[in-house]
Amino acid sequence: MRPVGQIEEASRAAAFADFLFLNGIENEVERDDDGVYNVWVCDEEAFETAAEMLRAFLESPDDPKYRDLEARARKRALELEREREHEGRSPVTFESRDTVDARRFGLGPLTGTLIAVSAVVFVLSRFGRDLQSIMPLFIKEFEVLPTGYRWYPGTGLAEVRSGQVWRLVTPIFIHFGILHVLFNMLWLRQLGSAIEHISGRAFLLVFVVLTAAASNFGQYLITGSPAFGGMSGIVFGLFGFVWMKTKFDFMSGYAIDQQSVILMVGWFFICFTGIFPIANTAHTVGLAFGLVCGYVSARGWMRRG
Repeated sequence: MRPVGQIEEASRAAAFADFLFLNGIENEVERDDDGVYNVWVCDEEAFETAAEMLRAFLESPDDPKYRDLEARARKRALELEREREHEGRSPVTFESRDTVDARRFGLGPLTGTLIAVSAVVFVLSRFGRDLQSIMPLFIKEFEVLPTGYRWYPGTGLAEVRSGQVWRLVTPIFIHFGILHVLFNMLWLRQLGSAIEHISGRAFLLVFVVLTAAASNFGQYLITGSPAFGGMSGIVFGLFGFVWMKTKFDFMSGYAIDQQSVILMVGWFFICFTGIFPIANTAHTVGLAFGLVCGYVSARGWMRRG
C-alpha cells in the first residue's frame, strides 16, 4: 500500500476515492489528526496512474466527469457483489479506512462546557438531594415534599410561556445520583467530542439545543410530571446520529463499534423494564431525533463540503 496524496475536504476525498474505485484502482482513505484525508492505493503498480488522476482531480474537481460518483460507485459495488455471488465466491466489500474512533479526539470545548455545567449543577444540588436549590432549571416549578413532589398540572408550562424558555433545555444539566451523572458524562465526552470535531461546534450546539427541547417537552407532555432531568436524551440523540453516520456514510469520519451499539440499544430497552426511575420518553425522543438527523445527513442532504 502506498500513499498517493492528500485532500482537505471530506466530500472531495470521498469523490476521489469513488473515482479511483470506478477506474478499477483499489484504494483506502484515512483521516489524520489534522483533519486532512490521506489517499492510499493498495496496488503499487497503480501508483503512477492514481497520482496522475489525483493531480487532474485537484486541478478541476468540478469537472463533469466527477459528478454523481457516489451513486455510480455504489451501483458498481453492487454489480461486483452480484458477480462474486454468482461465481460462488465471497462478495466484495466496499469500505474506507476513514472510520475514526471518537476516543482519538481530545475533549471538545463545547462538550467540556456541557460536562462542566452538569458537574456544577450536580454539586449545587448536593449531588441530586437538594432539588429546591436548582428549581429554575426544571421545565416547570414544583414543590419538594418529604414524601414526593407536588405541582399544578392545570397551569401547563406557565413559566415557559412567560418567557423562561431556557427551561425547555436546562433539565439536561440535572442529575439525581453519581452513577446517573457519570454514565451520561462518559458518553457525552466520547460522542460529543467526535461530533464537535467532525461536524463542528455550531452543529453540536444546535443539535443539543433542539434535542434537549424536543426530549424534555416530550417527557413532560407524556408523563405530566416536571420532576425529571438528565443528559440521557442528549446522549441517545448523539448515539443515534453517530450510529447512522457510521452505517450509511462511511466517509464521514464517524465510527462506533458493534459492541457499543449493542450496549446502548440494550440499555435503552432495559430502562423500559421499570427497574430504574428513568425518563424513557426523553430517551425515545432523543434517540429518534438522532437517528433521523444522522440518516438524513448520511444520505447527503446535510453533508459537509
